[in-house]
Amino acid sequence: NGKKAEAGPWIDILTSRDTGHLNKVLFGLEMESGQMVDQALEKKFTGDFQLGLKVLVQCIQNPDVYLAKRLMTKKTPIVQGIMVSHCEDDLLCIRAAYLKLTGMSLYSALQKQYKGDHLQAMLAICRSED
Repeated sequence: NGKKAEAGPWIDILTSRDTGHLNKVLFGLEMESGQMVDQALEKKFTGDFQLGLKVLVQCIQNPDVYLAKRLMTKKTPIVQGIMVSHCEDDLLCIRAAYLKLTGMSLYSALQKQYKGDHLQAMLAICRSED
């Protein structure tokens, strides 16, 4: 209704519900307000809290795309962390999102970024060219 929102309910809802439910809630919010959730957050919150909620919403709506964007930073600790923590579960989906976003496979991007044993370790985690 145009007023600044209270942070508590947003935090409670976005951190305690399952992803399927949250996607329905966020979709409903978009339909009701006629604007994307990011736009609604910009109107309701400011600063680091707004940024944190936007990141949380991105992770809920499409975690593979969010992680692919994080890989695009090419910062070694971020790349390593994502690859190691997602190698057994959903790295294939993240690789597909990365390819779609950048037009280059993650495997090829790693070859440009790393060298030696570090490269071999990262390629082994990545598994194959897309």
